[in-house]
Amino acid sequence: MLQLSAWLLVIFLMINLLSEIEKKSIEKENMVHLLTVIIFMIFVVSLLMLALLVPTLLINNAKERIALKTIEDLKKSESFLIEQDINNKIKEINNQLSFFNNEGFKVAISEDAIRPSINEKKSGVSIINMIYNAKDAKSGILTIHGFADKRESLLRFVDALKKVSRFSNVNLPVSDFVKGKDLPFTIILTVSI
Repeated sequence: MLQLSAWLLVIFLMINLLSEIEKKSIEKENMVHLLTVIIFMIFVVSLLMLALLVPTLLINNAKERIALKTIEDLKKSESFLIEQDINNKIKEINNQLSFFNNEGFKVAISEDAIRPSINEKKSGVSIINMIYNAKDAKSGILTIHGFADKRESLLRFVDALKKVSRFSNVNLPVSDFVKGKDLPFTIILTVSI
């Protein structure tokens, strides 16, 4: 213990024995050493970080190559070719259907064309389907298919349609009256909207 305190005393006296200029030069030298050590440690840490990032980079590149190869294999597969063919057909059909969205083809099947025929449907008459073929934006031909339970019901329905001002040229073929019951019928009429 005594030796330690003697040693500390010697160091303390040595420091005090140095002049102020020498003290400042030692202090500068110590600072340079400290900065050198700090810069060296930053350099070592950077090298370690790069060394640790290299395997990750290599693994990611390998995974990317595998993914690209898998995508190429999928593109060559039959299911992808079928899907691509279906997508091409869908685009072709959409292009064909775009005709109906064209400004020149602005016929809307309005309630005005079909509602009167439904309103005039009498009991005993069942409408199966209606087909509307537009001539232009204001007129077209409406074809009504259905069944009537008897001739009288069908005649009342046709007479009611003839009374609607929007319908002209109401046609019911005579062949639709051949049977006495459960008559299938087709009525063709011109519609003015």
